[in-house]
Amino acid sequence: GSWHDGHGEPVHDIVWSLLDTSLALLAGNHHVIHTIEHTSPGWAGRAADFAADFARLVQVLATPTPPANRADRQAQYMQGYLRTLIHERIPLLAPACAQRQLAMDTLITAWLEQVAASGRRVVFDTADIPYPERADCVELCQGFLAYAKTALKDVEVAHGR
Repeated sequence: GSWHDGHGEPVHDIVWSLLDTSLALLAGNHHVIHTIEHTSPGWAGRAADFAADFARLVQVLATPTPPANRADRQAQYMQGYLRTLIHERIPLLAPACAQRQLAMDTLITAWLEQVAASGRRVVFDTADIPYPERADCVELCQGFLAYAKTALKDVEVAHGR
């Protein structure tokens, strides 16, 4: 997506947030130019608003920005990808979760946390993993499906079904 303004209003908070994000991602890159463009003729009578935006930009750029933690962003991306694969490869699970009023994404999050806490890693197929490493792996669909079945049964028991 994109964010566009007509340069006729003070910088919106969403744009300031995007600037913070970009500064974290580009930390250490000294070849980046930041500017405020207030080019609308209406700004001629709003010098104080322009000065406030410019002062905020100067303050933001003067504040050291720690680099973004790329490992966290990669983990978020991978978790999103795993969620997509689970939804695609186990299509009947979403209706089963809905029927029991259990949020599938909450279930996926709990499973991923359990796998991470166990020190294991998620793989598509353990057949692709060297035999000595297989004990440290859990297959995506089979592992999640086993976890989900237990969770769904626990919900049924809790509701007396």
